[in-house]
Amino acid sequence: SKERLAMEVTTLIHGAQQAQECRASSHTFFSTQSSDTVELPGSTLTRDRLQQGIDIIDLFMQSPFFRTRSEARRLIQQGGATINGRTIQDPTTVIYVKDASKGQFLLRAGKKRHWSVAIKN
Repeated sequence: SKERLAMEVTTLIHGAQQAQECRASSHTFFSTQSSDTVELPGSTLTRDRLQQGIDIIDLFMQSPFFRTRSEARRLIQQGGATINGRTIQDPTTVIYVKDASKGQFLLRAGKKRHWSVAIKN
């Protein structure tokens, strides 16, 4: 029933095509059996930048979720930050290319805010 309500509201506000795209993204993102690359709003980082490593706070600052580094640090320390399904609680964590899943990082801030950071060559 929640899915149908979301579909109806999204259709009314954004149109049928956008609603179908959102539904497909949600199914892909929340399905544990899926092997597809997730299509979410996101940004990109170069492979060279990630070879050197990126601070977890800097990675989360790639998303529109935070206005300041302090906000990102608090979310991480409180256990509300996940990358590719793994909860991160140490704000000094450094992320590398090898930590990516299928060429991207799936960031989650809390339960409802999702962002994708793709790696480009």
